[in-house]
Amino acid sequence: LSLDWSVANGKIVSGGEDGRYKVWDAYGRLLFQSAVVGHEIYEFGSAKGSAGNKSQRGPVTPVTSVRWRPDGESFAVGTFDLLLLCDESGWVQHKSSPNAMRVLAAPPGRDTFALRGSAEVPSSLMSLAWSADGTQLACTNGNGSVFIVMVVGEVRESGPIALETEAPNALLARHTCVDQDGAAGAGGGGGGGGLGGAEDDLLAEERLHFGQEKVLATGVGFGKVVVVTQRQTHVYDPPEWHQPKSYTSLFQQDMPVKLVVLGPKVMATTDTAGALKVVAYDTGRVLCQPKFQGMRAELLSRRSLAVADDCVAVVDHASMSSVRVFDANTGKPLSQRRRGDQGDMGTISHPQGGAISEVGLSLVGGISDRKACFVDANRDLYLSPCADQTRQPIKLCTMCDSFGWSADSSALCCVSDGKLLVWCIPDVCFLDADLLPLCQHEVPTPKLANDALAPRIVAFERGRISTRSGNCSLITYMVPLALYSLALERCVQQHRWPKAVHLCRTVSRCEGQVRGDQGHTLWACLAALALQQQHIETAKTAYASLGLIDKVQFMNFLKEVPSDEGRAAELALFKGVPPKEVEAMLLQSSLHYRAVKLNIRMFHWERALELAQRQAQQGELELVHIVLWHRRRYLLRQGRPEHLEPYVAQEDELEEGTELVDEEVKAKIQREKNKEVQRPQGMIRRSSIAY
Repeated sequence: LSLDWSVANGKIVSGGEDGRYKVWDAYGRLLFQSAVVGHEIYEFGSAKGSAGNKSQRGPVTPVTSVRWRPDGESFAVGTFDLLLLCDESGWVQHKSSPNAMRVLAAPPGRDTFALRGSAEVPSSLMSLAWSADGTQLACTNGNGSVFIVMVVGEVRESGPIALETEAPNALLARHTCVDQDGAAGAGGGGGGGGLGGAEDDLLAEERLHFGQEKVLATGVGFGKVVVVTQRQTHVYDPPEWHQPKSYTSLFQQDMPVKLVVLGPKVMATTDTAGALKVVAYDTGRVLCQPKFQGMRAELLSRRSLAVADDCVAVVDHASMSSVRVFDANTGKPLSQRRRGDQGDMGTISHPQGGAISEVGLSLVGGISDRKACFVDANRDLYLSPCADQTRQPIKLCTMCDSFGWSADSSALCCVSDGKLLVWCIPDVCFLDADLLPLCQHEVPTPKLANDALAPRIVAFERGRISTRSGNCSLITYMVPLALYSLALERCVQQHRWPKAVHLCRTVSRCEGQVRGDQGHTLWACLAALALQQQHIETAKTAYASLGLIDKVQFMNFLKEVPSDEGRAAELALFKGVPPKEVEAMLLQSSLHYRAVKLNIRMFHWERALELAQRQAQQGELELVHIVLWHRRRYLLRQGRPEHLEPYVAQEDELEEGTELVDEEVKAKIQREKNKEVQRPQGMIRRSSIAY
């Protein structure tokens, strides 16, 4: 009977004669099916209150109207004399009858009954329509009446802060504040609700009134509360509610704000005119307005828009297989390392060209450390660096229902196939792919797998993951490993490597060292951090604790490389950097022998001879002799004749009487190694190869 498709989240809601409403995805897969929508249970029997009374629900009433909210976070359902406001997952947030709704205001000379008109006669809600800002809902009754509903009672939460809509122009703010000694602090509350009693000591309430201006949008997160009214934008720093930072001229009154997405230092907003703005909290100044060809800001939602300190990520609805990343200060596409001329600047593309439905940005570190993760239409979760287009996105898991970045560490969590997974160092896949499964931790959640509807991650901070389950309950899981990894990251940032090793050993003794235990996972995190900072000795210790003997041998090999540039190149090759880039690093440092040897190890024989011939033009024939010697030994082991024309020509050009004796060639190799030992050190910055 009724159907609506949300452009913000790509989901479909339908209502039928069976009295149920259903939520579908864009591919026709059923995500949620409600119970029969009806009124209260009726009692009947021989006498009221007698033991023989029976009860049953009233007659099934069809769902006559459904409508998605513009932001895609909720939808309205209308049936006979009943209006429901439901979360996008399907559970009911509010339920009320039009006759029982409170009239907020009536025109002069008209009473409440006149305002409602014939709404007093129960009938079905035939059609629904949301306002552009999502604060009002227009409804038409089957009896011919039309009325407008103001949405109140909605609550937004983030950590200790909660914001509830009491009226179109009033909010109730709650802040839970506890000092270090466990005592309560009023923290700027007390304006609206008194503080008294042991149970109320931890909660401070404040009622915020905005006069005649209607509240259009609110945002809570990162210790900030943002309230956008018709003329002003207010930024609060809880628990201080009395002196907000108020800014004007951010939005025009005829084109109000539609969406507010908060970041640690900036926020992104969209309005009904289709403009995307990045605004700073401290100054209220519009830092930039990112734009690109085919951009449709009216389709953006909290799923397709992500904000960090220095960049903004937007899903490109024109192609759906790419994410655009912009500098938050200039609005220009983010500068990226690219492979040749492939791809546009500031673009992250799906490796298989799939449609991207959700994007998120890491919240810790600088622009070089910024990572983006996205979920495609197949519900696969991918991770990609923002500033490096040469690295392909890596798939972390499948069947991802929700994900979230930690607000205070590099950790990433997601709900995948009924499991709550945590990666403490997710970018380990760009350092050592073998460590990725070792850095993955499954949080014990006995109730999670039994939920028919997958929960949604609400927050991840201070080692706690808050999820909203399918029955509207808010469940918080404590993850000690996230706290351990946070302490480990701080030790690494301060270059306190002995303390980091001591922390891992202590956790291993307490939590276990077997694979899957938190101690084993923490050692894998330390190995990843040591590789990122190029601290070889600590990486060797971590690999030894993990039992990866081949990695330990490679770390010993790195310690024997005489130059910093040579070690950096070998480590970059170990991390998966393309050999051409590693070769360029070596040639830039004048390590010609090591560049030639790299191509020999990769069996790039023609390239190795080409580099040796370049040095021969400068009078250094030793590299040519070394390459020919390695080539002869390779063909001898394979039992094959020479078939590469450059080598055939080079063999013919050798001077008569020139013999490639093993002892002489080995002496030439040793001389080349001695040149590397005697050369100046530190010609390449370490940060340039920390992928």
